[in-house]
Amino acid sequence: MKSKTSFFDRRVSLHLLRRFWPLWLAWLAVLLLAVFNVNDRFTGSSPAEHLSILRVNLLTGGEALTWVSFVAGALMAMAMLSYLYFPRDCGLINSLPLRRETVYFTAVLTGLVPMLLCDVLAFGLLWALYGKKGVGTEYFLWWLKMVAPANIGFYGIACFCGTLTGHVLVLPAVYVVLSCAAAMFEGAVRSVFSTLLYGYCIGSIWSEWISPLVWFTDHRSYQSLQNMDREKGIAAAYAPGWIGYLAGVCAVGLVLAILGVLIVRRRHMESAGEIVAVPVLRPVFRVCMTVGCGLGIPMFWAAATADYRPTSFAMLVLSVLLCAALGFFLAEMLIKKTLRVFDHGWKQLGVLCACLLAFLILTKLDVTGYETHIPDRAEIESVELTDYIGGTLREPETIDAFLDFQRGVVAHREENRSALPGRRAHNIWLTYHLKNGKTYTRYYLLPLSDELYADPGSDLRAWERVMNTQEIRMLKLWADVDWSEADVENAWVEITREREGDMGPRVEAHEPLTPAQAVSLYREGIFPDAENANIYRWHLWDSEEARAERTNLLVTIYLRRDARGQEYAQVFPMSASVLTCSENTLRWLKENMGLTPSEQVHGGHDDQQLEIAALPIEQPQNQQQ
Repeated sequence: MKSKTSFFDRRVSLHLLRRFWPLWLAWLAVLLLAVFNVNDRFTGSSPAEHLSILRVNLLTGGEALTWVSFVAGALMAMAMLSYLYFPRDCGLINSLPLRRETVYFTAVLTGLVPMLLCDVLAFGLLWALYGKKGVGTEYFLWWLKMVAPANIGFYGIACFCGTLTGHVLVLPAVYVVLSCAAAMFEGAVRSVFSTLLYGYCIGSIWSEWISPLVWFTDHRSYQSLQNMDREKGIAAAYAPGWIGYLAGVCAVGLVLAILGVLIVRRRHMESAGEIVAVPVLRPVFRVCMTVGCGLGIPMFWAAATADYRPTSFAMLVLSVLLCAALGFFLAEMLIKKTLRVFDHGWKQLGVLCACLLAFLILTKLDVTGYETHIPDRAEIESVELTDYIGGTLREPETIDAFLDFQRGVVAHREENRSALPGRRAHNIWLTYHLKNGKTYTRYYLLPLSDELYADPGSDLRAWERVMNTQEIRMLKLWADVDWSEADVENAWVEITREREGDMGPRVEAHEPLTPAQAVSLYREGIFPDAENANIYRWHLWDSEEARAERTNLLVTIYLRRDARGQEYAQVFPMSASVLTCSENTLRWLKENMGLTPSEQVHGGHDDQQLEIAALPIEQPQNQQQ
């Protein structure tokens, strides 16, 4: 007997409402808690600041509810599709004169519509409480645009996952795995590349946009539309930067919820209670478990134990194959619901292990030539060292120095493989910007030791020579920035004295510099010495050579500069350790301040600290004006 209603049955809906009404009540309670938890107390120093805080609180509340929606979607799907998981309920529902499409869509809509009604009710209450405080209509609409699409998207994805299994407790597991599977798999593959290919840079995960859990974790931020100006009484305006992504999740959830009916129509009643309810997906489940465990477990263990590289290639292969076998037989146990699975499946496991072994061997052999590839000089436009200096290098001599260094590193890659992160190793992130618009990135680890540093031909000394090229030295000095006395926030000369025993040096005094003195010292002392390579020398190793040229004087100048395209200024430090060969700087300090280096400081300032000179940092409290 055909159903009179194609896609909805009122009696089934009422039955679900009477049975699971506490779920919608709990969701409404969560929404009301978020509404009343908005901090409306006046804590700011001005009404503008208070309004800015209130706006941010509304957005952070909506952001928190998107995460709660992820959990709520799974719980609601478990309740609405519970008739698929228990043999008795499955038999009763299929004995009704209703089509499977009708029952499925009735369950999906019954779970979704009350949640959306709760969202609208909370939205109205939020507007009633805070709408007259000058927050702005767009903030309330953004709150609703975050909560409602998250409900629809996550609930739709959970409903689709519910059609794939016949066990109610497996639904949340499948739901969570599918929400981050692509990013996890790509991360495992990239970790294998990083382990076997010297110079490989893991970089960002491309597939995170199809992994909502990973995407929301990495992109939780608000875009500031207008910076707060307390003097003018202008409140800061903000906007969530991922409304568009939530709309995409909403669309995907709707599509998957509709596609779920195709699976429900062909499900057998006997699939209730099965881990994998669709027979055609069981081989896929075995393959995913085998490959996922084979690559994921060893890489996760290596990262969790801070041992990013196995002791040998043989150990890596053995761990991957053992974990793959574990994943395969675990999948068999879940599908067959028995522990007696070791008498079959060995041929399938052998094929999968052979594929994993071939992947590892081909990666180890570097069949693509990744390790030895060096871009052609004519293709390179600039070099970027974000982790060392805040700028781009374009001089031909500098680019040639980087290429020469890279050729040496590639030639000595077998010796450099012994370096482990955090274990007496130096990290180098090298990025070339090519003329065709693409980027070329490499990550190298160089082992550190006294013997290697003492060798003038080692990669360590080659890298030190690169970092002491003229363009890098002048970039640290901000030679391309025209600044004057009006830009000086604060300046001083720090004097360090050696303490007795093993306590190391300490700061004994700060001799303040006026803005005029800071400009004069820079132009007459520091800048000429930098041009002659007598200041801003970078030492990779705290050697006797580095200690011998170091003095107990450090010049620090804080400048107010525009912060990378922002419409407001930040304070940036520029520091220079005075060396014994810094003739112009020493002459200026002696003639204008009567300062001379009284002794060499063996543990004093290290110019490695100056590599972050182009990044904004907080000014020390005791040095603020």
